Amino acid sequence: MAESQAWLVDVLDQGYQGLGEVILPAGGADGVANLLRAAHDHGGLPILFSSYPPATGDDISRLGGLAGEYPANTIIIGHLGGYDTARACELALAHPNIFIDTSTNFNRLALLLCIVECPEKLIFGTNYPYCDPHTSRIHVERTVADKGLLRQIMGLTACRILDI
Repeated sequence: MAESQAWLVDVLDQGYQGLGEVILPAGGADGVANLLRAAHDHGGLPILFSSYPPATGDDISRLGGLAGEYPANTIIIGHLGGYDTARACELALAHPNIFIDTSTNFNRLALLLCIVECPEKLIFGTNYPYCDPHTSRIHVERTVADKGLLRQIMGLTACRILDI
């Protein structure tokens, strides 16, 4: 724990506003508890977690429990929840400090599910250099019909989380 806190203080001293992308090892979501505890003890931070393998559906589910244990942190589930979009939506709706980012959204149906189920919990993301930012933006713009919601997803929700 002390090592996590020392590392986090170094990061905060450099002016970072959040952390990510944190890769969850298969079956290892509990292994990030020290990071979440250290961030929570320093006032909380937004932390982006990858939802693609090696993370499993159980790891994504465990983020919900960790969100409850460390409510000062904002947990962002990356990639529309990966292969567990519906579960990511459930977690985002159940926890005020869980959000979902749109990066690496190859599946329009996953994006549509999030738009219908938890639109206020979506944050635009690109996952550059693995995905082209322009293509990612166009994908979201063509999928979100409501211009007010589009503004929220494309930046206003992130501004609220980052307090900017």
